[in-house]
Amino acid sequence: MSSDEIMEMIRKDEVFYRSSGGGVTFSGGEPLLQATFLKELLEKCKSENFHTTVDTSGFTNKADFAEIIEFTDLFLYDLKPMDPQEHLYYTGVSNRIILENLDFLYENGKKIIIRIPLIPGITDTGENIHSVITFLSHLKEKIVEVNLLPYHSIGKNKYRKLEVPDRMDGLPLNYENDCSAIKRMLEQENFKVKTGG
Repeated sequence: MSSDEIMEMIRKDEVFYRSSGGGVTFSGGEPLLQATFLKELLEKCKSENFHTTVDTSGFTNKADFAEIIEFTDLFLYDLKPMDPQEHLYYTGVSNRIILENLDFLYENGKKIIIRIPLIPGITDTGENIHSVITFLSHLKEKIVEVNLLPYHSIGKNKYRKLEVPDRMDGLPLNYENDCSAIKRMLEQENFKVKTGG
């Protein structure tokens, strides 16, 4: 699709955006994998005064963020394991670029919602949450809120259908009530926290 075709679709919900105070969110996958096309869409949205949000893992070149930053009102930004070796082990990439890009957004005055997927024994540990708090402490003024995303098993059927081993099989589901201790830890450090996203 062309950006003009997508804008036609976006305009169909304009009344809803205006009445709800909402706007357009670009997610994926990773929308910054198509940074040039994303910039084109964001520019067009801003020219029509639509609020814009980009949902990102942060794993991209800083130059890609620099291209879209002035056309993006809000970033939804994932944080996974804070320990570099654990991040590499579980995701296949280093988190160095991710954390540097988060600093870049902060330095450029962007509003950010941090999203933490709570994977039992991996990202929901006290050690990881303390590392998150330590890293975010200097970014507080631009962090709108922190979203805690409890682990779920929605993907299990996909693994079965694709006949791919489910490496997460057997992990306990941490429903909303199980997130309360992590929520309190973050709130004690004056972060606004929401379970779900």
